[in-house]
Amino acid sequence: MSQDIFNDLFIVRNKSMSFQVSENETISGSRIGGNEPIFFSEQRIRELNLTNHLYFMTISNDLIKEIDTEFSVFIPKKIEDTLYPKHNILCIPHLFSNRKEGISSFSNSNIVGRKLVIGNLQEDIEEIEDEEEEESFFENVYGNKIGGNPSLLQEEDYYFSNLKTNNFDFIFQFDESSYQKGQVKGNKPFLNGIIYFYGKINNHKISNIIAGFWQKG
Repeated sequence: MSQDIFNDLFIVRNKSMSFQVSENETISGSRIGGNEPIFFSEQRIRELNLTNHLYFMTISNDLIKEIDTEFSVFIPKKIEDTLYPKHNILCIPHLFSNRKEGISSFSNSNIVGRKLVIGNLQEDIEEIEDEEEEESFFENVYGNKIGGNPSLLQEEDYYFSNLKTNNFDFIFQFDESSYQKGQVKGNKPFLNGIIYFYGKINNHKISNIIAGFWQKG
């Protein structure tokens, strides 16, 4: 990614990069649902205290080029809070690792495995016309996106005040309205909402990514 695009996404934040859930499966790169990466052996899962979690997604540098390693997101089998760190949604960095074959107790059989693919660079603020009031207003672009500003479903300060205090910056969001039709069995983990990921930005690199919070749809 060029320095200009990086600045537009993460410094000025006037643009964002969209991404989508593909119709296709993949064993490597960024993906969501299905089996966890091979890196997470049953022994390692126990060592990382993940026995009460399910695999959710893996983000690699095909989606965010400024990360040095992949990271995988594990969600509690029962999510009881919306804010970091109480929600106990874990982002774990690891070596590049293909998807595990077969089914383990940590695979997410409720979400069919699919590839995540990069989309287009877009303006992060869009103009909305209110036909009843005959005027326009502006709001952040919703959907799956990298960079720009978080598109909040609820705007209370407590969602992100602690993140700002600890110098975490918005990195990307995943919108559960973007699943492929029939991809999720039963309820969506975040109640058809959006989960927002934050991290540290330094010298054109992104690290220490966490799940900042989620908001239900």
